[in-house]
Amino acid sequence: LTGQGAVSTESGRLTLDLSPVVAAVRDRLVAAGVRVVTLLPPITLVVDLGDARRLDAARTVVHRLDQAALVLPILTLVVLAGAVLLAARRRRAVLWAGVGVALSMLGLFLLVRLGSGPVADRLASSASSRDLVGTLYRHLTHTLARDAAVVAAVSVLAAFLAGAAGLLGKSSPDR
Repeated sequence: LTGQGAVSTESGRLTLDLSPVVAAVRDRLVAAGVRVVTLLPPITLVVDLGDARRLDAARTVVHRLDQAALVLPILTLVVLAGAVLLAARRRRAVLWAGVGVALSMLGLFLLVRLGSGPVADRLASSASSRDLVGTLYRHLTHTLARDAAVVAAVSVLAAFLAGAAGLLGKSSPDR
């Protein structure tokens, strides 16, 4: 947030200036023949989104999370692959890895979905900005929640296939 454009940080508050949007709507109404809007005074609409004092700390945290988001999934796959390759009973290792990943993704999905309320409560300064913060949170975390659900489904499928292969191949060795 540089303070340029519609979003600004003034007097320690994070605000969104919707006046240009209101002006554009007004112009479109006039162009559509609704001349009565020209009789209204100019409307200034600034929405208070919340406290901006912790913005720098939030930027630092987001930067660290971005860095971790690159490294941790690769590290996780390497560790899981190593565990499966080193396991005496590989099918069982794949099964438990699938169950573990699925449960982790289910937990992540629930935390993301249930986090909207507490985040909005913490950041918002009024009921209207609480709704706005909640909507923004859901919009920004939609992909994360969807991806967690997909990874959980693939993990369950992997666990199921490993379990089914173990049941079907009881007479063959586990490797």
